[in-house]
Amino acid sequence: MIDAVLTGILLGLALIFSVGPVIFTLIKLRINYGLASAFYFIAGVWLSDLLWVVTANFFGNLLSQLITYKSIVG
Repeated sequence: MIDAVLTGILLGLALIFSVGPVIFTLIKLRINYGLASAFYFIAGVWLSDLLWVVTANFFGNLLSQLITYKSIVG
């Protein structure tokens, strides 16, 4: 359990510094439209990421419960 948590933390820290299209869009929005639009963009990215995490967690939990019933069903 602790290994999975440590691996997740290390992967998360590595992904913080990854450069992708979001950072370039953020820089463009900040320069062209100001700080408020950049914050709204980051809030949208954060909410969409949160939605994906919650969805993956829900279906992962559902799948693990279905695997426990596999031996009963056949």
